Amino acid sequence: MKLSIEATDKLENKDFHYELTVSKTHIAMVCSTVLASLALVAWLKKK
Repeated sequence: MKLSIEATDKLENKDFHYELTVSKTHIAMVCSTVLASLALVAWLKKK
C-alpha cells in the first residue's frame, strides 16, 4: 500500500513539474515577444 502511495506522489510531482516548466516556457515566450515588439517600435521611431 505504501509503495503505491509513493508512486502516486512521484507521478503527481512529475505532472506539477511538467506544468511548471511549460508555464515558465510560455512566460519566457510572451516576455521575449513583448520585448521584441518594444524594440521594433523603438527602432521604427528612431528611423
